[in-house]
Amino acid sequence: MNAAKHALIPLFWGGLLLLISGCAMQVVDTPQSEYQVFKGQKSTVIVDLVWDDVLRAFEELKVSDLHIVDIETYRKDNKQLFGAVWHRESPKTMFYRSSLGASGNDWRTFESLWKSMKNDGMRLIDIDIYQDAGQYYALSIWQEGRYEIAIRVNVKIGSEFDIVRDGMLKNGMVIADFEPYDLGGSVFYVVVFRSGKGDDYFKSVGERDFRSKFGDNRNGFELIDLEIYRENSSDKGATYAGAWKPGNVPQRLEIGVDWEQFLERCAAFEREGLYLNDLEIESRSSRPFSGVWSSQNIGR
Repeated sequence: MNAAKHALIPLFWGGLLLLISGCAMQVVDTPQSEYQVFKGQKSTVIVDLVWDDVLRAFEELKVSDLHIVDIETYRKDNKQLFGAVWHRESPKTMFYRSSLGASGNDWRTFESLWKSMKNDGMRLIDIDIYQDAGQYYALSIWQEGRYEIAIRVNVKIGSEFDIVRDGMLKNGMVIADFEPYDLGGSVFYVVVFRSGKGDDYFKSVGERDFRSKFGDNRNGFELIDLEIYRENSSDKGATYAGAWKPGNVPQRLEIGVDWEQFLERCAAFEREGLYLNDLEIESRSSRPFSGVWSSQNIGR
């Protein structure tokens, strides 16, 4: 498939457009980045973006009443890339990048943002941590909301995470989002909590056990966040971790497919009336795509 050359403005709706079962897929080549688009009635997905184009996409799609709800960072061919999901039927969202410094431990800028957003009635719904050119960054998406939220950073996986989660549960707070990131060769979590009861968390080495857990939880729990990463001993394979909240809604899960297959899933699940609520892209040469679809969008 050949990419289409076109002017930078409008950024995302020119170029080569292919119809896939009533939805649209677009492949675009610009001086900034070569990116690809799935444009559905419920969810719009754009992948392989460089940073400048992420900012432009956020501003341009906002005009079309499309609100960013999920952001992913990954590397391909030693290049930092981004993928994101937008919903039309969603409360207003805001999007920020905060520097965490060269150490990845300087949260002062983010802390100021956190306080400001909370005071303005915005709640953190997605966070992603990445490192590029010797600096760590936190990407955050905020949505209008009036529930309580809390955040814990640099949480060690294992007993420390269990202690933090148990303490938050006792205080009526459940996992809303979490993000694994590497600091000095070790994997830590940043965890966002919100007021609620009865969450579930599970991680496994290998896809089969995670799929089994997803099936077990389909009656009574809704998967809200999927993370795929490698811990210190990468020879064990990838770790699959997820957070669930109480709920009994139709859901779909796809793990580790290529872009063409992912497009097919997006189109098929749109026909079932589902939103793509969580996108996961692995930092591998084949950049496998995973996703979680639900009949209810983020923010309801």
